[in-house]
Amino acid sequence: MQLQWAKTAHEELFRTADFLDAEGIGSSTPMLEAVLAATSLLVQHPQAGPAILGSRIRKWPVADHPFLLLYEVDRHGITVVRFVHNRSDWQSLL
Repeated sequence: MQLQWAKTAHEELFRTADFLDAEGIGSSTPMLEAVLAATSLLVQHPQAGPAILGSRIRKWPVADHPFLLLYEVDRHGITVVRFVHNRSDWQSLL
C-alpha cells in the first residue's frame, strides 16, 4: 500500500514541527518519529482508524502527542489529508 500526503497535510505537519523547534517547546524529532510510526502502521493496516461518520475520512492518533492524522483509503493507497491538533475543531475541516 502506498502512502501520500496532501499538500495541506504536509504543510500542517512541517508548520507544527517548525513551531515546536522555534518556540523552545521541545524538539520536533519525537513528534516526527511518532508520525512516521503511525503512518507505517496505517500502511500495514489501512482500516485501523475509525471512519468519521458521514465521510470517507478516517482518523488515527499520533502516539504520545496531541495530534491526529486524517486520512483516506482508496485502491491506490492511503492519503493523509490533514494533520491536526486533537483539540482543534478539526471536524469543521471535513
